[in-house]
Amino acid sequence: MHEATISTHALEQHTLKLQEHGLEVEQWGRKLQERSDQLALEHGQLIKECGQVIRQKAEAALVYTQVAIEQEDYSPALMNLIAETQSEARVAYLQAITIFAQMMQKRIKLVGKHL
Repeated sequence: MHEATISTHALEQHTLKLQEHGLEVEQWGRKLQERSDQLALEHGQLIKECGQVIRQKAEAALVYTQVAIEQEDYSPALMNLIAETQSEARVAYLQAITIFAQMMQKRIKLVGKHL
């Protein structure tokens, strides 16, 4: 049971870190939206939305983790639910990075046309 408690606390720490990442991604998207070009506005909005998804999934995972700790419920079903929700947050994080990379590729193509 002690190992399950340690594992649950590790899941909780990972979830708190995901919440931080979600906030950072949201802020990153907002910064992009402050630019005057349409490309940054569109991609900034998508990145901001990814940040919101990250935070929502992290919040859900945190609730599940707190339930596990408070009720000492270390069942595989609950642990899998926590891990799956965290994984969904990580997918949204990777999606934000992909969106940014796509925006940069479009910028490079635009600059290349003007050379």
